[in-house]
This record gives sequence, C-alpha cells and structure tokens, in this order.
Amino acid sequence: MKIFLLSGEPSADLYGSLVVKALKELEPKVEIRAVGGRELESAVAKRVRDNQDLSVIGFYEGIRSGPRLFWLKEKLKKEIISFAPDIFLPISFGGFALPLCRELKKEGIKIIYLSPPQIWAWGKRRIFFLKRYVDKIICLFPFEIEFYRRYSLTAFYFGNPLTELTQTFLGKSKRENSDLRIISLAPGSRKEEMKRHLPFLKEVFYQVNRKNPKIYNSNWERYVKITEETKRSRRQIMELKTERLEIPEGCNVIFGQTHFIKTVEDLYEIIIGAVPNAKFGIGFCEASGHCLVRSEGNDEGLKEAAIKNALKIGAGHTFIIILKDAFPINVLN
Repeated sequence: MKIFLLSGEPSADLYGSLVVKALKELEPKVEIRAVGGRELESAVAKRVRDNQDLSVIGFYEGIRSGPRLFWLKEKLKKEIISFAPDIFLPISFGGFALPLCRELKKEGIKIIYLSPPQIWAWGKRRIFFLKRYVDKIICLFPFEIEFYRRYSLTAFYFGNPLTELTQTFLGKSKRENSDLRIISLAPGSRKEEMKRHLPFLKEVFYQVNRKNPKIYNSNWERYVKITEETKRSRRQIMELKTERLEIPEGCNVIFGQTHFIKTVEDLYEIIIGAVPNAKFGIGFCEASGHCLVRSEGNDEGLKEAAIKNALKIGAGHTFIIILKDAFPINVLN
C-alpha cells in the first residue's frame, strides 16, 4: 500500500507523525511519502517537500502568497500522481488541500481527510465539496460525526491527539499537586498565528493573575504551557511563570536585557559613577533556566539578593540591579 500525506502546518505535522507511527505498526511495509516537517520525517515518512513554504494565515498573506501556492500545488499534484498512491491523506489546511483533493480524485485516488475545515463553524457550503471529492473523514471532535453523517458523509472519531499529549505532558504536575489548576493557552502552530495571537494571550494570562488574588497568592506553581513551533519545525515548550521576587526592604529594582557578558562590569562602573554613595548588587543570567549568574556590587547582601532573584527569573541575557540609597532614575539618566 502507498499513502501520500499532506501536512501544511506544524500541528498537522505532529498529528501526521502519530498517524505514520500507527500505520507502520499495523503494516510495516506501507510506503509513505509526505509534505511535512521534521516530526513526519522522524516518523519514517519520506519527506518530498518541507511544509514551511505552505504556511500562511490571514487574507492579505493569502493574497500575497497566491501565485506561489498555485505553482506549488500544480507541482505537487504532478509528484503525487507520479507516485500513484492508494490513499491521499491531507490533514487540515483546507485552502490548499481541498483543490488538491478535487484534482487527485479525478485520477481515481482515494481521499481520507483528517480534520477537514471546520465547516460546522463557517463556510457550510463546502460540505458539498467534501461529499463529492472525499471518501472518508477522520474527526478530531466527537460531535463532528453526527454533523457529517447528517450529510451522508462517512466519518470516524478515534480521539484527539492533543488531549492525550496534554495529559502526558501535565500528568506529573497534577500528580504532585491534585489541586493544581492549569490554564492552557493555544496561540496556534503557524508563525503568523503566533505573531498575532501570542501577545493577546499573554496579556490574558497576566490579567487573570492580577484580578484573581486566589490564583496570584496561591502556593502552587502558576504557569501556562504553550506548545509552539519554531521556523525549523522543531517543537519547543515555552513556559510562562509568575515569580515573586524577594526584594530587601527599602530597595529599588532595575530589570533589563542585553547581549554582552561585559554588562556586569559596565553596570558597576555606571552606578558607581552616577551615585557614588549608593549600595547595590547586580545579577546577570548568561542563559535561560539553570545557568551561571555573573554578579557584581558593593554590598554582599544585595549581591546575594540579586543572584537569588536572577536565578528565579532564569531568562537568558537579563540582569537585575537591586539599589539602596538611590533611585533608578539616578542611574538611568
């Protein structure tokens, strides 16, 4: 059996890799070619094209990318027809995949669509397109089965990979604290989606913590997990935390970011020159997470406090200055 799989975005690449692994277990000799990213490639699918060039979102981005995507679709259609798969399996990505389904169906290729466009939410007229050109549908939400069957489409629901991945990822934290409440923000997996959605969702996170004292003052770890793709299609996890800094009484704080390791010495000279009588401590993180913190200052207690708070922040190339007997404006000016 030969299968051609199309994933036009990072989340589809992840889902596709799970499909490939399952298919390989059931039928080790199945031949799978794909448009996708590293997840699909690592699942032992022969990648014929990277999906980075296909990923666009929004009206204007679509207009600008139209000619290029049309050229890619025509080229890809020829490659798929030449491969002559038994099944064409697109995942999401309706704007590109639906026209391709129509062309491949004319060639007698069976179409099984995993997570087609959410036409139950908008663009319902596309249901007739699916009826004509798609043989079977695999849903990601259980209620979709009834919707598609209402239009005499063959639909199946086997579960949602995201729920299983989330439970696996967060299982340890829930076991350690059964009262842990988790807010999951999903900005999307495409570059343009994250650029548009992430700033808003981050603000939502901060508003929740500011307006709900029970969450803000609780003892359990407060965090939001965001799964996102990098431009290299490698899945990474960015963790957003609220950390309560421990600032000695009567002190002021300056927090900043820079890219020069010499920053610690430079800041020391600036503060001494600007406010000779000030007491201060500086902590500078060389990298994110658990890392070396460079320190400087003229007060050992404030240096220790700066190091401790820098480790709490744990953000690469950031520094914290704890000042006593001086104000930030004295230094910043």
